[in-house]
Order: sequence, then structure tokens, then C-alpha cells
Amino acid sequence: MKWALKKCVAMGAMIAAGFSFPGLAGAQEQREESAPTLQLVNVDESFTLPPPDNALAGPTNAPTSVAFAIPFNDEKRDDALRLEAELAKRRMINRELIFQGLNIVDTVQTISCLKRNTCHEMNPILGPDPSMAKLIAFKAGGGALHFLGTHLLNKHAPEAVGAWQITSIAVQGGVVAWNMQFVF
Repeated sequence: MKWALKKCVAMGAMIAAGFSFPGLAGAQEQREESAPTLQLVNVDESFTLPPPDNALAGPTNAPTSVAFAIPFNDEKRDDALRLEAELAKRRMINRELIFQGLNIVDTVQTISCLKRNTCHEMNPILGPDPSMAKLIAFKAGGGALHFLGTHLLNKHAPEAVGAWQITSIAVQGGVVAWNMQFVF
């Protein structure tokens, strides 16, 4: 019961300080629109108070962790959304740079081993012994298509960009790793 009393005292102090609690109807008078809002999250719908001290004690579903309410307003929410968008854009750019870098490494590795006649191109579109110009044009076109695909995917389905880029990096990284046996 002590924790319930502490919770009531803490909520009373926050209400007195001017915080409002959405969904807490009738427990406080209406506050101004500009008052900071505490957004409370109900983590466990089945939470109940523990039994009184004199009752036969069985297992209770008292909370095992404590969540803290943080003052939150529209300005902070907008800042958080803006920062998250910037982070997502940076991640997308970094992954694209990694893919393009691997694409360049693959091109250089392939040109190197073709010049030394230690390998042959395995891409059926290019044939076993493509010219350097054909190989560079093909890889540059593939890099441009990947960039365009990433841009369009980000525009129409931004939640899928990460999976697209990570899969592309894994495939291109596998190709570069495979080519390493012919480099040295």
C-alpha cells in the first residue's frame, strides 16, 4: 500500500505543478492548452493492487519495473520527429555509399583479374570476357539504377529502404568477398 500512496502523492504534486494527464477525467480541473502534458503509458493492462496485508498472499501481478513520465509537448514532439527523419536520411545515405563503394571495388577487382587472365566474368549479361568500357558502363548503370531504386523506394515505401539497402550490401559484399580469391 505504501507504493500506491507514494504514487498518489507524486501525481498530486505534478497536478499542483501544472501538469495535465490526458484521459484522467474528473480528477483535476482543466488546464490551459499551453501546459506541458505527461503522456502515461499503461504497460500492463492486468495490473491490480496487491492484496491487503491480512489476506492470504498468493502471487500478485504487481509491476516488476517502473516507467517514468516525461513532460512532453508539441514542440518537443516536432523536434523528435525532425531528428528521427534526419537520422533515417543519414542512415540511408551511409548505406547507399557503402553499396556504391562495394560496387566500385567489384569493378576494380574484376578489371584487375580479367587483365591478368586469372578469372572470367560470371555475369551472363556481360559474357565471360567483357571489355573494360563495357564493364565500367554496366557497373555505373547498375549503381545509378540502385540509387534511383533507393530514392523511389524512400519516396513511396520508406519503411522498406533499410531492408532493400542491407540486402543489396550483403549481395554486393558477397561478390567482393568471392572476388578476393582472384585478386592476390
